[in-house]
Amino acid sequence: MSADDVYAYSSEGRQSTKQRRVKVLNDSDVRDLPESYTCNSNKEELCLEFVRHFNANYERLYPERKPLFLICPNEYGVDKFVCTTVRPTLLPFREVYDLEKTAEFVSNYLDYEPLEIPTEPPSCLPSPAQVIGWSVGDSYDFAVLLTSFLLGAGYDAFVVSGTAPRWVTLRDMSRSKCPLVVAEAVAQEAKDAEIAAQPAEEKPSKYMINPRGVPSSQFQAKEEAKRRAAAAKPTQEWVSDDDSEDGGEKKEGGPEVAESKYDSDVENMGFTGNG
Repeated sequence: MSADDVYAYSSEGRQSTKQRRVKVLNDSDVRDLPESYTCNSNKEELCLEFVRHFNANYERLYPERKPLFLICPNEYGVDKFVCTTVRPTLLPFREVYDLEKTAEFVSNYLDYEPLEIPTEPPSCLPSPAQVIGWSVGDSYDFAVLLTSFLLGAGYDAFVVSGTAPRWVTLRDMSRSKCPLVVAEAVAQEAKDAEIAAQPAEEKPSKYMINPRGVPSSQFQAKEEAKRRAAAAKPTQEWVSDDDSEDGGEKKEGGPEVAESKYDSDVENMGFTGNG
């Protein structure tokens, strides 16, 4: 018989140490403990009677099936209905209100150890508070503690007793991917999806069109230049000597000259009329 047939190896413990921990606990002083740890109330005893009756009928009707895991002693040797071991608990930390974060907390806080007999339920099912105090437990202890936290956070959770492959029950992580690598891959996928959702930028074309600008008329530009030049030229207020008719003195503007000529013509015309 090899050592592998005697011990069940895992990544955190090669055998169950629950019985040793229970023995040390029972040797200590239990006077300060609540009564629910060391004895059952009348309602609990009545519940156990119903459970035992149901279990007896089940074994009578289905003798070929495995017995149901309904009653198990707690860490102080008191028989308890397994459903009463689950205690809804809400931790005062927002980080453990989520399913994944709560499971990660339980997985990292507790040290895992295999069952005493891999094919049978444990001989002792401690309370969630005691599991936290020990900081170590088997698969049932993990499940009860996690279910208690999830129920306290509002999840509809329950414990299922069954079978699993050897690499699961021994917590063999050699086939699993590193959680850090998985987290990085998920973050990268989210980043790529965000980039893909953004509108793609148009690539500049290698063929560039020169800007033509606003079209302008050269003719209109010349006319505008002439108009501005004429507006800037000073107006002529006197007539030069060369422009006068009789070459005499300088005379001022034309209206006075025209008026003098008009008077002379009137005189001539009047003179002729009188004759």
